[in-house]
Amino acid sequence: MGERFAVCLRINAAARLEGLSYSQLMGCLKKAGIVINRKALADLAMNQPAAFKAVVDQAKKKAEKAAK
Repeated sequence: MGERFAVCLRINAAARLEGLSYSQLMGCLKKAGIVINRKALADLAMNQPAAFKAVVDQAKKKAEKAAK
């Protein structure tokens, strides 16, 4: 298994716990203007779940505002 694949799996698993798929999360991050390295995001998901949740919540909030 490649490193990028493993990183995407980790992000996807953590995103699902927050009610999003990997692609939905990436879309929210982009719409919200949040730029973060996938490897760093996966590290947050594994080692700092509260920080990962904060990033996801911020992305959701900003993406919703951008859509209005």
